[in-house]
Amino acid sequence: MLLSNQQSVAARHARLGVFAILLVLVVHSAVPAFAQSTGDVPLDEAIQNRDADAIRGRFTELAEAHPDQAVRIIPKAYAQIEGLSNDEFFAGERYSVFLRGIAALSRIESPREIETMKLGVKKAKAWQSRLLILHAAVQNKRAKGFDFALIAAKDQHPLVVAAAANFLGRSKTTTAILPVLNAMKTWEKEALRQRVSKGRKKIKSTEGGRAWLACRDALHRLTGESLHAHADYRNFWKANTEKI
Repeated sequence: MLLSNQQSVAARHARLGVFAILLVLVVHSAVPAFAQSTGDVPLDEAIQNRDADAIRGRFTELAEAHPDQAVRIIPKAYAQIEGLSNDEFFAGERYSVFLRGIAALSRIESPREIETMKLGVKKAKAWQSRLLILHAAVQNKRAKGFDFALIAAKDQHPLVVAAAANFLGRSKTTTAILPVLNAMKTWEKEALRQRVSKGRKKIKSTEGGRAWLACRDALHRLTGESLHAHADYRNFWKANTEKI
């Protein structure tokens, strides 16, 4: 009987433990995005107040006065804002914040901060952060945007890959061909190839489709050939490496 009671108590404790864990998870998931600190109090307040003007202004201030903080905080803040719904933060305002973030980081000059940006485009947790850094690096005269795009072409998120492919396709260098070929292979599906001649809009309606199309368009720019599959471009590249 004693053993039975002990087992009963242990079972109740186990159930309470599971309940406590679930409660923590629910509460954590219910915390609004703005409650996650960016590490900058004025910026946190501006995000909480949904004040796009203040957010844009703070981005500029950070880049000018504290570039070492700007390269970490601005991408993180933008990712938080993108996590809000249109009801919470109007899409047009989010885009204006995105543009200001790019402009702010494109003025970063210190090699140390630029290296921090390069680490961010590779390892930032939120894909929105990586996308912002990529756009800023391409516009930054001190950063080698091409190198950033090579890193981003291997990204796990298709929209980051699409942006990288667009940049690489305009680079006019054969060094970009193999990285774009590899990215195209990653995102290629039979259904995409079948629709390419008449269903471009349908392909672009999916994120994976946008990545694949961006790679295909980039290879068209780089090789001058309009082909419809990774294998076709790979074979063309092998046969014409010295000519391109």
